[in-house]
Amino acid sequence: MLLSANLSQFRIGAYVNRNSHSFAIVKIFVLANTLLFESAISGGDVVLPRIVRYWDGDDFEIHVITSSFGRKTWELQDVEATFHELKDSFWEKYDGLALAWLTYLTRTFKANRLLKNLLEKESEPCLIYTSSDLFPDVIPAFLNRRRFCHIKWMARIYHVNKSPLVRKGNPLFNLFSFVAQRIGFFYIKTTADLISPLVGAYKELQQLGFPQDRMKISNAGVATELIKQTVPLNKTYDAVHVGALTYTKGVYDLLDVWKMIVAENPKAKLAIVGGGSKSMMDRYRRKIRQMSLSQHIDYYGFLPSNQDVYSIVKSSRIYICPGHENGWSLPVTEAMSAGIPIVAYQLAMFGTAFKKGFVTVPIHDKIALKHEIQHLLIDETKRRLLGAAELEESQNFDWKTVSDRLREYI
Repeated sequence: MLLSANLSQFRIGAYVNRNSHSFAIVKIFVLANTLLFESAISGGDVVLPRIVRYWDGDDFEIHVITSSFGRKTWELQDVEATFHELKDSFWEKYDGLALAWLTYLTRTFKANRLLKNLLEKESEPCLIYTSSDLFPDVIPAFLNRRRFCHIKWMARIYHVNKSPLVRKGNPLFNLFSFVAQRIGFFYIKTTADLISPLVGAYKELQQLGFPQDRMKISNAGVATELIKQTVPLNKTYDAVHVGALTYTKGVYDLLDVWKMIVAENPKAKLAIVGGGSKSMMDRYRRKIRQMSLSQHIDYYGFLPSNQDVYSIVKSSRIYICPGHENGWSLPVTEAMSAGIPIVAYQLAMFGTAFKKGFVTVPIHDKIALKHEIQHLLIDETKRRLLGAAELEESQNFDWKTVSDRLREYI
């Protein structure tokens, strides 16, 4: 247990009795400072908020150090927590990625100072939880873990960024993202008490020298009951994709693939859900028009309601996952829980996190991806078999199961 050694050394001010066992009320200080755009929420931004909803409030007292965007993300999940909001700097209102490095540096300094002030008031064991592996979360955690002897640190890692030499997209942003993560990796590797990766990233982290004895896999989950209760739309889509508008999510590969599909099947219809900055979403809509796909793609942008997303997913025949780097995918998990077959690039999570219910092709092979999508749309029997396999496997992905396991680690 992450905090068991410390708990025996300090007087705990409050206990609850549950089945004749005593549990200390533990304060968890969450660092969640990497969200740049309100409408570009990734799976990593919502994992802990969704888990916390399944924790009994008598066990943990949650304090979230985050930006205004991060706070809104937590509040959308209807989580009981105390928020310590970092004041926005004027350049954070810039609609683009050019000043992301400046935003991250500023948040790093502000979060470190705020966390230090909060921990100075604590004499009992506490936990720092970093929501990302990037330096705006990691450096404040590292500095304060070294500063206070009664603090433990749990670090989350979702996937390993590829080298900017091979990663698609804006080369300057890819370089920044790679460096930001590698800085985080250095401090996590040397100092974090518990490293909690997704299963799809575990082997890569071993190869990078992360200590196996401090790594415990903790995946994301899915709201299975809510998905079951959600009603599909009145319209039907051939395929759907959900994800932020970044190159690593494969959203531009997706347009190229769908252009090839429409050339052979002019009635094919695709739904896309996912946000980014206003300029990113405008650029994506413009790209859809330029490729003459407006009649074949419904782009919904960012949808804050999970149920609205689930309705679209359940109205589709297959789910397309063209991502390049995922260690886990919440939308894939949600599609599986709805029995929607997956066609994807061959990522590490397929075969490790997910065992069945999908068809994969080599990464960046858009022609192969197009062929598999076409075959699955035609083969109703195969879709039904894959969907049945997914429903069976998705029973392991419930948020309650995931939250119980993370509670055990803490």
